[in-house]
Amino acid sequence: DQVVTPAAPGLRPEVAAAIRRTDGVTAATGVVHSTLFTRQGGGITDLPAQGVDPEGLDRTLDLDVTGGDLAALRGDTIALDALTAQSMHLRVGGRFHGWFGDGAPVTLRVVAIYTRGLGFAALTLPHDTLAPHTGSGLDDAVFVATTGPHADAALRAELDAVAPGSSVVSRDAFQVGLDRNLEENAWTNKVVTAVLLIYVVIAAVNTLAMYALGRRREFAVLRLSGTTRTQVMRMVRLEQVLLLGLALVVGAAIAAGTLIPMVKGITGSAAPYIPPGGWIAVIGGVVLIGVVATVLPARRVLRTRPVDGIGLRE
Repeated sequence: DQVVTPAAPGLRPEVAAAIRRTDGVTAATGVVHSTLFTRQGGGITDLPAQGVDPEGLDRTLDLDVTGGDLAALRGDTIALDALTAQSMHLRVGGRFHGWFGDGAPVTLRVVAIYTRGLGFAALTLPHDTLAPHTGSGLDDAVFVATTGPHADAALRAELDAVAPGSSVVSRDAFQVGLDRNLEENAWTNKVVTAVLLIYVVIAAVNTLAMYALGRRREFAVLRLSGTTRTQVMRMVRLEQVLLLGLALVVGAAIAAGTLIPMVKGITGSAAPYIPPGGWIAVIGGVVLIGVVATVLPARRVLRTRPVDGIGLRE
C-alpha cells in the first residue's frame, strides 16, 4: 500500500522493524539490492539480486511464485526467476553456486521459482544473507501493507522519529516514478536510434537516386525504340514493387534472426512485441523511401530528350 524511500543513501534495517510495530501496519518488507555473479555459458554472468525478509512478504510483494515457497527463504537459501532458473538448469531443491558482489563465494539452496524477475530481480535472497555483502548494508526501500483509516498518519509519525527525511508514497505514485525513469531511459534509446536511422535513410536514398539517375541511356534507348514515358514509369513502378517486396522479406528475416533469440532469452516467449505503430512506421517508411528515391529521379531523367540522353555517359 505504501513505499518508504530514504532521503539519505539508505534506510537502516531497524527502520523496517519499527514500521512493523506501528499501529495499522500489517506487514513491512525492507528491500536491499545488490549483484551476484555465477558461471554461465562458459563465462561469468552478473545477476541483479534483492534481499527481503520473508515475514509478511505475501502481503507486500507479489513475485508470482510458480514453484516452492518464499516462506522458506531463510538462511542459505535463494529464490530464482523462472528464466534464470531455466538457463541455469536449476529447480526447487537445487544448488546455486556463485559469488556475492564483494567477491565472497556462496552456495545457496533453491526454495522457490517466480516469474516476475524482470520487474524486480533475477535472484531473491533472505535480507540478512545479502545485506552484509553490500556496500552499506542499508535498505533501498520498505514496502508497507496497512489497514485502517489512521495507518498512514501513524506511519508518517513513526518515520519522523526513526528515519527523519524519508518519504512515504503510495504504490501508485511509486509506480509513476518507476515509469518516469523507464521513459527517460527509453527516450535516450530513441534518440540514438533516430540518429542511426537518419544515416540509414541518407544512404538508402543516395543509393537508389544515383541508380535511377544512372539509367539515362537505358531510358533513352527505350524511348527511341517506341516506348512511351507512361510505359517506362510503369516498368519503374513494377521494379519498385519487386524491390520493396524483397527488401521487406529480407529485412524481416534479419530482424527476426536477431530479435527472436534476444526476446526468448529475456522473456521466455519467442514472439517479440511490436506495436501497430511500429509496423506502420517500418513498412510505410520503407515504401516511402523506395518510391521517393526512385520514382522522382526517374521522372527527372524522362524530362531529358531521348536524343540527348543517348549520348550521355553512364
